[in-house]
This record gives sequence, C-alpha cells and structure tokens, in this order.
Amino acid sequence: MELKNEIKSYTNNINTRNINFGQKLPTSKIDKNIADKTLAIASAAATSVATAIIAINQDKSSRAKFDHKVLAEEIEKRVNQKMPYKQICEELGISSALYCQIVKEFNIQSQRQISRQNRANVDIQKFKKDVQEGLLTTEEILKKYNIGHYQYLGLLKDNNLKSKKMKNNEKVENISREEFIAALEGAHTQVEVCRKLGITNKTFHTLKEKFNVKVELINEHEEWDCLTKSELEAIANSGRSLKSICDEYHITPIRYQTTMSVNNIKTSNVLAVEQRRNLDLQSLQADINADIPISELLTKYGISTHQFQTLIDEGSITTPQKNSRDKVANITYKMFSEVVANSTSTKEACQKLNISKGTFYNLERKFGIEVSWKKSRAADSYPMTKDELEQAIKSNKTIDEICEENNISQYMYYQMIKFYQIKTPHIQTRELLAQFSEEQLQAQIEEKEFHKDVYNELGLTRKQYTVLLKRIGIKTTHQEQKERIAKIKKGELLTLILKGFTISDICNELDISLNTCRQLLKKHSISWNATGTTQNQNNENLNNEG
Repeated sequence: MELKNEIKSYTNNINTRNINFGQKLPTSKIDKNIADKTLAIASAAATSVATAIIAINQDKSSRAKFDHKVLAEEIEKRVNQKMPYKQICEELGISSALYCQIVKEFNIQSQRQISRQNRANVDIQKFKKDVQEGLLTTEEILKKYNIGHYQYLGLLKDNNLKSKKMKNNEKVENISREEFIAALEGAHTQVEVCRKLGITNKTFHTLKEKFNVKVELINEHEEWDCLTKSELEAIANSGRSLKSICDEYHITPIRYQTTMSVNNIKTSNVLAVEQRRNLDLQSLQADINADIPISELLTKYGISTHQFQTLIDEGSITTPQKNSRDKVANITYKMFSEVVANSTSTKEACQKLNISKGTFYNLERKFGIEVSWKKSRAADSYPMTKDELEQAIKSNKTIDEICEENNISQYMYYQMIKFYQIKTPHIQTRELLAQFSEEQLQAQIEEKEFHKDVYNELGLTRKQYTVLLKRIGIKTTHQEQKERIAKIKKGELLTLILKGFTISDICNELDISLNTCRQLLKKHSISWNATGTTQNQNNENLNNEG
C-alpha cells in the first residue's frame, strides 16, 4: 500500500498525465531538447510503474503461497492459552480479517465463541441468585460460568439485573452535595460518614474530590498508630481473634498484618505458616498411609485441622479420600458408559473402574445411564419386611439406630422405604407443608391473636409451623424482637447508664424486659450495683467504645 502511494505521488510530480505519446516529434532544435527531456521523464515514470507492478504481483504470489494450515496451528495454540485475538494478530503479524478467515476456515473454537456457547447454557435462575445475593465477585461469577465480561453484561441486560458495582454506582450518583455535607456535620471520623451514607472509604474520597469539599476528620487509626512494639506483641500473643482486634482499633486485617510485619512481630498466621514449613512431611505421609486417625495425627504433629487441609490443598500430602475423589473426578461419561456396556454386573464394573458400589451408583445418577443388568428386587430379597420396617419407624428410633440394629446401610433403608411406599414422618411433614400457600397462612395469622392458635387450628406442631414460616419468609414477633435485641450495642447501653438511667428506665427506653436487660449487661461485661453502676469502670468502657 505504501509503495502504491509512493508511485502515485511520484507520477503526479512529474506530470506524466500531461504527456501525449501519440504526437509527432518536433523538428526544431529547441523543440527536440524539450522532447528529449519529456521522453526521459516519461520513460522514468514508466519504469517506476512497471517496477511497482512487478513488486505487487510478487507480493500477491508470496501471499498465495503462504500455508494457512501452519498459521491455523499457531492461532489454535494461542487460543488454547486464552490469549486475546488482538495480541495473536500482533504476534503473528496478520490482520483481524485474515484471523477471522482462518478461524472460520479451520473451525477453531475461539475464546469468544466458547464464551457465547457457555452464555447460552447458563442456568438463569442460579445466575440471578448469584448476582442478587452479591456474595461472589464479578471475577468469581465469570470463572464459575466460564463466560467473558461482555457476555456477563449481556446476561445482566437481558434479565434486567444489576451487579453490586452497578448498584453502588447508582447509590453514589444519587448522593447530592448537600447530603454529603450533612453527613460530615457532627461526624468525628471517616468511618462514621461512610456508615451514615452506606459507602466505602474509596467512594468517600471520590465524593470528596467530586464536590471539592475540604474535610478534616479525626484519624480513626490514631490509637493503633500510637501503640508501642511491646503493646503490639501483647496484642498478637493475647489469643484474641483477628476480627475482635480490628473492630476495637478500627483497622483492616491488611493494616494489622502490615503493622506486625514492619515491627518484626510474628502473628499466629505467620507462625502457622512456619510450623507448616518445618513439618516432616515424609513422616506425616507415612502415618497417613498407615491409616492412623486424623485426630491422632493433629495431636502428634501439633497442627490444626485448617493447617492439615492446607497441606492437602497445596499438594504437600495426599490422603486416600483425596486420591479417591481425584480418581472419581477423572471418570468421564464416555469412560463410564463404555465400562457399563462391556460389564455384566455392578461388581464387575466397580472392579474395572476400581471404585466402590456407592460411588458407582452416584456416577450412574450423575450421568443418567441406565444399567441393563440392574433388575428390580423382589420383596423377599430385602433384609426387612414392610411390617418390621414400619414398626421400627413408629418406635421413634433414628435412621442410624435402625440401620445399626438391622445391620443395613442407609442406602438400603431408603431403597426399602421407596419399595414399600412407606411415608415416614419426614415425608408426611413435607407433603403436609406443601398444601399450605403463603396467602392462606397470612390470612390465618391476621385472623388469630397468637401463633399458637394458628398452628393448632391448622393441625401442625410448633416445629412444623416454624419450618413453614421460615420457608415462606414470615417473621414472628418473637423473631423480630430477637433481631432487634441483637442490634443493641454496648455503646448505646453505656450512654444510657452514664445519663443516670436506672435499669427500669433502660428497659422502657429500649422496649426490652428486665431479664433481657440483665443478659445484655452481662454479655457486654457492664458492671451494675444497687445504686446504679460502677462509674469509673463504665467511663473507661465508654472511652474504649469511642
């Protein structure tokens, strides 16, 4: 292309278009000189054009000879590495059009195509639940459903959903300058402002710059920053949870770890990592292979269950359970169906796959494969008769007790329940609760004064009624009161006490019973005597709360 432009500019400069190659040659000497110069210019232009045409033809022929199959292999290799197509084009020196042509010609599954296919197969109900709950980050959702960011946004748009980030952005956009300034008034720390507006620290600074507001708030980390090394060591060795320390000093876990690292103080987490590194892994693996119980191993090596699990996750040690799970995970549909087709019994199939019968039945349900040799059992082939099983169930024994007494597995127990069509209390309760609708229950609650009257009239036990309320999402007054009491903070109680409130005044103010008030005081370690409170201790508690 550059060569073509160069030729064009050159020919324009020499005005080859104005030369008439068909006219007669001049006879005069002056005219001959002009004609010679003109012919020289024309021949130079013609030579340049011819050279350019040859170069273009050679370039076309070289492109035609280029092997697309080799290029397809290189593209497929990079696609499998999940490399973006722009980077692939840049590395191979090809255009996006040629990339698309080769992908289509050789039917290469690009990451975008895989993402589109996965988007079509997404379980919308599960996706909606994950987005609305907000427990997973965007990256975790993309990884879970194996889709790209654009497909994720498309799913949100199609189902009228908003991610947590979108909701936060809307919330930030709806906060006016007046609301932000109002939240700053009377606030001592940045944390207080964030709690009032329901925003993060990062959003606080964004709004501060957006509204150009100069704020001078108290440093909420001042108490933590003033601690000496010996005080920090005492906190690290106090045995307290990380959450309680962070809540007391208004710091994040990252700030806690950073401060301890700067002061060369080894936290429990660091000590656990060092202990894990210093373990004799060969000896531990030998004990695992010798079938020593895990509880004994934890005691012998002085590690926690979490540390033991971390060693397994890191691949430092392996357990029979992990090996079994990995082996089962590697059994594909094709492998399982081939074994089933070439086997004559469950025992033979289990031996070929080297798995247990329970695992075989789980895989059978997972892949939905019907086994040809599996026949329905006759009634006399079960270890218990229908009458014996019904009698055992009516005796209010647990499933474990029934299985242990009759030397049967839980799988056999449920098989007999299904075969004999026995309705256990659990099945009866499930069928009974399925009969009640939310509207019917709500109407009964509004009609009666007490919940006891409702479940008595419906013929339900208190436990069944509670399960039904929980399923439908109705909260009783008792549940609402428990939630309200759980929100009463220590600082709120201390403030009322220091104002001179008596215990009865506190009960009236917070709308709680005397017994509940005493439990709250005991829970928050607030002293109380006949005259009121131990003033000095409560002043100290209030200062700590502040």
